[in-house]
Amino acid sequence: MTTIAYSILAVSTPSDTSEATLYTVGTGKQIVAQLSVALKTTTSQTYRVGVLKNGAGSTVYKAYDVFLGEQAIPDTYLIVMGEGDQLKVTSGSANNISFTLEGAEVS
Repeated sequence: MTTIAYSILAVSTPSDTSEATLYTVGTGKQIVAQLSVALKTTTSQTYRVGVLKNGAGSTVYKAYDVFLGEQAIPDTYLIVMGEGDQLKVTSGSANNISFTLEGAEVS
């Protein structure tokens, strides 16, 4: 039987500018979710969002060095990932961009 769980799956405000794993899809699961990217400062910033398929290989970017301007409405992305996939995020400046993943985990 298919189980669907709706929730906030992950939240992060990266403390540095290195690529970080926001979420990893568990064994036997998939997700359909919305990723919100919000500015936490009045200074414009850049960010990256990508998916690492099955946790290996090269990150496939959905957004690369996207500019998020002052007092901007958060950017949103539809994220669909399968078992073992990792959602990767990068902030152009430490502690200034918040990433929130919310949606459905299907198993």
